[in-house]
Amino acid sequence: MNSGTDCAPKSRQLLLYFISSRLRLQLRTNDFSHWLADGLGLGTLGESVNHIDIYTNTLDGSRAKLLRLSARREHAFSFWR
Repeated sequence: MNSGTDCAPKSRQLLLYFISSRLRLQLRTNDFSHWLADGLGLGTLGESVNHIDIYTNTLDGSRAKLLRLSARREHAFSFWR
């Protein structure tokens, strides 16, 4: 069974998604937040992910926060099914 963390980006990849994307795409947000809000219509989750401060957290800590936010959203969604 997949634990969910198997599919999560590795800590090194967070640099690409959180930092490089802002420079490359000239976004005011990161790739994850942009994809969640605009691609999937999950604006609240996208906004929460955008508040992860990759500059004051470790990469592993930022990854853990991303996973926690995603898990909370999934739990809330499954509750209403």
